[in-house]
Amino acid sequence: MIHVKLTDSEKIILLFLYDWDRPIRIGDIYQILDKKYDYNQSQQNLNYFIKKLRKYQYLKWQPHGMVELLDSGKKQALHISWHKHLLELYFKETLDIDEDQVKNEALRLTPIVSCNFINALVKKFHLENCDLKEKIESTKICQEEN
Repeated sequence: MIHVKLTDSEKIILLFLYDWDRPIRIGDIYQILDKKYDYNQSQQNLNYFIKKLRKYQYLKWQPHGMVELLDSGKKQALHISWHKHLLELYFKETLDIDEDQVKNEALRLTPIVSCNFINALVKKFHLENCDLKEKIESTKICQEEN
């Protein structure tokens, strides 16, 4: 796996593909990202990011074909998903806002939050019964620099 610093848009694409969990066409990715993820990029930019993610060996894709996460992409997307999950928990515990706003704000902030911040949340909330914690070892997931 190639270690690269991902852009915010690339992180959102990986997060989406991880949540989607099945092959999908780029046009469908664009429509869903635009509606549900408030993705403010052109379809041309999406194509560019998909090509970059393929170059990084995070996904499999051929022009006019389906986009599918590879294991290395799933690992990176799980890291991003961990950030989002912890932000949601933090907002639920500390702010008096509704569930939809919790999810929207966490999604907007996920790509830009550093691993140092995430590690501070892990220490603060020490999540024993977290579903994601069973998939990943939280003490090692955020050792990358953002």
